[in-house]
Amino acid sequence: MIIAKTLAPVVPVRVFGSYEALPRAGGLKFRPVSVVVGKPMRFTEDDVKGDRDVYQSLSNRVMEKIASLELPVGRS
Repeated sequence: MIIAKTLAPVVPVRVFGSYEALPRAGGLKFRPVSVVVGKPMRFTEDDVKGDRDVYQSLSNRVMEKIASLELPVGRS
């Protein structure tokens, strides 16, 4: 909804290694954590036209972009 109301650019970010560093079982483990930042996504008035379904559509686009981010080769 924020995207639709403001047309603010969205910067997709994905964190790798967070589960290994802070597992559900508890405790902090010193493991490498990497953050990958994607290119900003910009939206136009045409992207936000429509009813409430547009919110889900925008959310899906952002989540797909986040899911597509990968660690650079040689990083773990």
